[in-house]
Amino acid sequence: MEQTIQAFITFLKRKGYRITEQRIAVLKEILSTEGHFEAKDLCERFEDRSDVSRATVYRTLQLLLESGLIRETVSDEKHPHYEKTVEGFHGHLICLNCGRIIEFPESGVMNLQREISERYGFELKFGKFEIFGICRDCRKG
Repeated sequence: MEQTIQAFITFLKRKGYRITEQRIAVLKEILSTEGHFEAKDLCERFEDRSDVSRATVYRTLQLLLESGLIRETVSDEKHPHYEKTVEGFHGHLICLNCGRIIEFPESGVMNLQREISERYGFELKFGKFEIFGICRDCRKG
């Protein structure tokens, strides 16, 4: 966790943004979250803290996106979902019926992305591995 916080602080300094207790609190809350999360859920976790407004949460999410510490992920809903990028590479199985997202570890695809990027002189920043289909529950129902 500390390494990720330091990376965010370094990013903020490099970009000339203020390092605030509120921004760090938002990041810590994200780091304690399992799996995907939504901005609205994050805002609800700070309802009892008057020093962390909805605007602070949304602005911090944008900074975290810009820093590469989180990324937007697939959703069938109109609002974005996010995930941490510091958990290691994983893929998504996405149900086209119910929208369920199942995460699975997948280092082989990441290695393939690196290999292809190197072959073409491309600087890899991040990659996605998403498989769309119908989940077991929807197929049964």
